[in-house]
Amino acid sequence: MARRYKKADKGTAPPESLPAVDADPRPTLSPYAARYVDVYFGNTRKAFKVPEVLLNKCSNLPGAWGFYDSERRFEHISVDVGHILIHFLFTDMYQCLKPQGSTIPEMQIAEFTNCVQAYAVAQMYNLPSLAEQAQKEIRRLGDSITVSNVLAALNTAYPNGTTDMFLSGYLRSRMKALFADPVAMGAMTSTPDDEDRPKSIVEILFETMVKLRLEEDRKECEEQDESEGMTGPEVCDITKHPHDEGLHWNFKNPKFSPVLEEPCAETECPP
Repeated sequence: MARRYKKADKGTAPPESLPAVDADPRPTLSPYAARYVDVYFGNTRKAFKVPEVLLNKCSNLPGAWGFYDSERRFEHISVDVGHILIHFLFTDMYQCLKPQGSTIPEMQIAEFTNCVQAYAVAQMYNLPSLAEQAQKEIRRLGDSITVSNVLAALNTAYPNGTTDMFLSGYLRSRMKALFADPVAMGAMTSTPDDEDRPKSIVEILFETMVKLRLEEDRKECEEQDESEGMTGPEVCDITKHPHDEGLHWNFKNPKFSPVLEEPCAETECPP
């Protein structure tokens, strides 16, 4: 007897080619057709219009959100950080407003501070993608400001302290790089760019540590130079850059001991 073969249904794809239900990121209902609520940040009266369903991306939201059911209030979040949060809820992307400030350093510090606060908000409301993007911005923006200003931003975002491993590792790498660079340490202690700003105890302690480190390096440099017969007030000025006029690094001493020599051409100087 001949075997009978069942005809394949051309309109049905094999089961293995069907996408998994959980793998489809598309919403079942459009969030743009959902009820909109007014979201307020800080003490401002200007509301962000947000579909209520988008707020469901956040967890650990406070129970009391406002006087009316159509309001959501986040008084502990500034408007600038609120924009970062709302933009992420709409687009899943990090974006900040143009930072305010009369100088470029002030704008850089303001943007970095907002970024650290956005990272804290992402942790508070369990938004791992926003936290990851904020980490990248912290690394990028942090290169343009001093460690002292980094500490100030962290103190603003975490007034009660934090056990966050990323921030701990980031601070460690920044401080390690600083302590290996006497020029940067000298610049930080000799020309502070925020003398009028009140500083936290942590910032004061950190700057004191930097000054003590400079004193120890200078003392060690002087002792070594005395043993080698080199004297002079500028021989152990370890805070000068090796391209400064009349000053060369003594590369025999890894502790940043410069010696006075004839100035070299910029292209001939070691990096």
